[in-house]
Amino acid sequence: MDKKFEYVVQIFINGYDRKARKLNIDNVNKAFIAGYIKFDSVKNFPLVQNIYHSNYKVSLNALDDIKEIID
Repeated sequence: MDKKFEYVVQIFINGYDRKARKLNIDNVNKAFIAGYIKFDSVKNFPLVQNIYHSNYKVSLNALDDIKEIID
């Protein structure tokens, strides 16, 4: 199956344990959708390396309102 992604959505969740430095999935009970960006536009942002893999660093100001794609 050929996967074609249209959007990237930024979602913030709670439940991160700072002492253990990991997400405790049992403590996750809230989420906030910050916005979205078209998948093809992500490559226009800087690529940064984190601990596990590379990510594009998209500023929150560059995200569009999620209501544009779910209404």
